Amino acid sequence: MMATPSDRPSLNPSQKENESPPTGQRDQVSQPGGSGSSGDWRFMGKKVTELVAVSAFVLALIPNVFLIVGYFASPEIVVLSPTEIELRCEPDEDIGVDVYEWVCKDDAYLTVTVSTITVINQSKNDKDVLIREISGHFDMAGHEGDLRWKYFAHYTSVDTTESVASPKTVKAGTSFSEEVRLYPVFLPDTENPISNRLAFDEYLKKVTAELDKPMPVTVTINVSFLSDELPDVVVPCTSALPGILRKSYASRQKKMTSVTLPCREQTQWSS
Repeated sequence: MMATPSDRPSLNPSQKENESPPTGQRDQVSQPGGSGSSGDWRFMGKKVTELVAVSAFVLALIPNVFLIVGYFASPEIVVLSPTEIELRCEPDEDIGVDVYEWVCKDDAYLTVTVSTITVINQSKNDKDVLIREISGHFDMAGHEGDLRWKYFAHYTSVDTTESVASPKTVKAGTSFSEEVRLYPVFLPDTENPISNRLAFDEYLKKVTAELDKPMPVTVTINVSFLSDELPDVVVPCTSALPGILRKSYASRQKKMTSVTLPCREQTQWSS
């Protein structure tokens, strides 16, 4: 016997409010407050809180990825070529009586001062680099010789001081800039251990010959790092000793203890 509408059990108002809609209908709810909603925001069937959690995880992961990549990246180094070189005799002595005057000694030889060597460390994440050594190769009027750093020169308005050249650390985000004095390399295991030296007397003979012609001078600077990731960096300085300075050498001889020459081109090397 079929039940009539009057025979079916009736629901009180509180039971009707707690009754949940079918699953198919619940997934279609897009915001809380809708029919049968449990209070969860949804987007394309996914809880918005879950999507926010995933997005936050990804955003938090991105900086760490950059840190890991930066840790394994090579240092970013820029080396600027010098702007000028100074040719000077070493040793020299003060012979002044009434005035302050210097003169090259009889046993003096030629040295080269490079102004200025600059190394810029553009790395991040504590990628410090160590400058192991700065050396050079000198070529003028048929004489060639290897040079090696010996001093850093420091100038003030009243004085000039020197400090012993030694390896320098260039921290990330900083730079190294010094005037470097290069001296001929001594070769103890050769027939002529001082073959890299150019005696100042011999230098005077070269520069006072054919006074009207400029004399080419080339100093090639080599910067080496204590790192397998960085090669040795070579930056050249090409210049010339003009006729007017050569005439000054002819008249002043050993009293002309130094001369400064500009490098024709400024270049830079980047890692």
